[in-house]
Amino acid sequence: MLTFKTKNFSLLSKLFYFMIASFPILEVIAQDDSKLVQKVASEAMTEKLRSTLFKQSLQNRSCLTIHNSLQNGADIIDKDLKDFLTKLSNGFESRNTSELLPLFHPKILDSLIPIKELLSAMRITLGPPFEVSTYRLWAINTVDGDPSPVTCQEQGKASLKFWPQFGYNLEFAIWLQILGQKELGRIFATLVNKEGHWYIGALHYHQWTHAGKDFEHWVYEGQKDLRDDSLHSAFIKFDIASKLVYGKNSLN
Repeated sequence: MLTFKTKNFSLLSKLFYFMIASFPILEVIAQDDSKLVQKVASEAMTEKLRSTLFKQSLQNRSCLTIHNSLQNGADIIDKDLKDFLTKLSNGFESRNTSELLPLFHPKILDSLIPIKELLSAMRITLGPPFEVSTYRLWAINTVDGDPSPVTCQEQGKASLKFWPQFGYNLEFAIWLQILGQKELGRIFATLVNKEGHWYIGALHYHQWTHAGKDFEHWVYEGQKDLRDDSLHSAFIKFDIASKLVYGKNSLN
């Protein structure tokens, strides 16, 4: 650190030195202020969206189905989220790792390797090219960022339970349907907002069909074989169904 060694050092020179020495500190303060502004703007934006979606239940932990395969209704989401969903679908459809990486929250993914592994698994099991569509989209109101489960009741269907991520008053859950040349797959992801940008907070890929049949069809065929005392065949079909349900040991 520089020190003043002369009594004749002018006041103006001292002031100039102080300004130069303070630049790094001022830069850090400016960066912190910028982050604070971004955080406040992000919270205001998500709070406005939460108020729009959950007018009647703003202070109650709740879930809202925005879009499903039977009724098209994604008009009440804001433009930024719509643009994010388009990028997400296009990224998986084109299988472009460079397009997909910026969509993941920086804290959960900072490398292309996991994305390449995911796309490789999808290529093997589903068979490109892919057609990607939004199968389900939910908004989840945690009120205060509490990660305990939130129940979502869908019309005519069994209720679903979501375990939201910690710290987000509002987040979204999306179920993408991936139609390949060989099989059907689905991707479930949670979407969170940080500093005004939407990110993937968590993601799970699931092979949905084997030989063109989903798990319900394999269970039905297994039960039929069981009634006919074809125990070996029934075991194989139940095993296929269980692997499809739990998403483990991808089937080729």
